[in-house]
Amino acid sequence: MREIRRTIALLVVVLAVSVSLGAVEFEDYGLTVLGERTEDGLRLTTLRDERDREFVFGADTAVGEAEIAIVEQVVNLVYGFDSMSIEELRIVVGERRVSVQVRPREFFHDGIDLGALTPAGVQFYFVDFLEYDFRMLVRGLFLRLRGQFVNEELLLERLVGAAQNPEQFLQSQNPEFMLSRIHELEQELARTREELEHSIVERERIRNAVLVLENRSLFGSVRIPDAAAVQRLIELRQEFPGLDQDDMRARLEAEGFSISKKEVFLVYSLYFNEFE
Repeated sequence: MREIRRTIALLVVVLAVSVSLGAVEFEDYGLTVLGERTEDGLRLTTLRDERDREFVFGADTAVGEAEIAIVEQVVNLVYGFDSMSIEELRIVVGERRVSVQVRPREFFHDGIDLGALTPAGVQFYFVDFLEYDFRMLVRGLFLRLRGQFVNEELLLERLVGAAQNPEQFLQSQNPEFMLSRIHELEQELARTREELEHSIVERERIRNAVLVLENRSLFGSVRIPDAAAVQRLIELRQEFPGLDQDDMRARLEAEGFSISKKEVFLVYSLYFNEFE
């Protein structure tokens, strides 16, 4: 992860300060020329670096040290993938854009042959940040994968998800489906909120019932506590958690509330799990 972030950061810097120095000798940078060809008017050079990593390089701008630095970072990034071995790596440097096409020799993850599902290979582009944009063919369905490249793990996670459930992947790319899903989640959240509010009300009813039952007199007559006094006790206890029961009762009586010692004890027990 750190190496990939460093690579992307270096690409930003290199593109920002890129200054053409005219033609370069690849050998001066430890690169061996293996061959040259032209495709669609673009001159392509097959190169091998000092670590025996081969790639094809092209440029529609003059090549200088900055462009060679870009190539080095891209080669390090792609050959650093754990999930694939490289059949061909093609890097084309433009004035403000780098295009990278990877054709894997093998591309496996979680037992899935991703190489067979990406017949045109994997494409990356770099303008302001590194992104991927390529297609998969799964069960006769063409799936377009496009997004910002963060690391290999996240890219593989998306690839595997698309391979395992292409229909769901297609749905997830549909704006109408996404809006519908958001609406469903909002409804689910509203139901959860309603259930929570109902549970809170039900809990308060149970507490009040226990409070009334436990507050009966010696002869069983019901004495309903002053609801305002109970509410004020709860507020004071939350504001001053250090108040003991005697101090709480004195505070309430000073404010003009009538509440018995037993009622204070019951509220402390039922609402705050304090039984002393």
